[in-house]
Amino acid sequence: MTQGSTVRDELHTLTLDDVTPTQFKSAIGKVYIGPVSEISTQVDCVSMVDSYRAVHTPTMGTSIPGTGIITSETAPDSSVFTVHKPGAGEVFQLNAAQLVNAHAANPSTVALVMTDGTNMAVISKVENAAPSAVTPRLGFGVRAPITYDSNVWLGAIVESGSDTDQTVTVSSIMVVQ
Repeated sequence: MTQGSTVRDELHTLTLDDVTPTQFKSAIGKVYIGPVSEISTQVDCVSMVDSYRAVHTPTMGTSIPGTGIITSETAPDSSVFTVHKPGAGEVFQLNAAQLVNAHAANPSTVALVMTDGTNMAVISKVENAAPSAVTPRLGFGVRAPITYDSNVWLGAIVESGSDTDQTVTVSSIMVVQ
């Protein structure tokens, strides 16, 4: 008897909505799909994977509700500065980032970067940010999910403009690792 049919025999009276992780674990434990010869059809294989996912969420990379944060940092000078650095063992995903150029006259260019404290890589830039006494908010173009941790974190660097008038704000959420 294959492991897949054992699961179906033990759980046949329940729907996936009714199955708890404890019931699933007691019925089969970990799911290891065996040799192809032991699985009668590809549909059985897909069904096993779908069933496992349904009761073992959240999986790696899934957002953790209630852990969203918004942090703001103003540039102290023209060097790379930290915008958000997670604590040890934490992983965050960047949701949005914006720049505020609070200078009354000078436009600015600011880069959002990933840094390890020594090196950096640019994620996105806001170029020629218009100065304004009413502090307009200009979004960084973040195109893909960006995850970061305490080894490589979010920073920024003012490439032109008045350094201490530039504030970068990010919205992030902790993810399952």
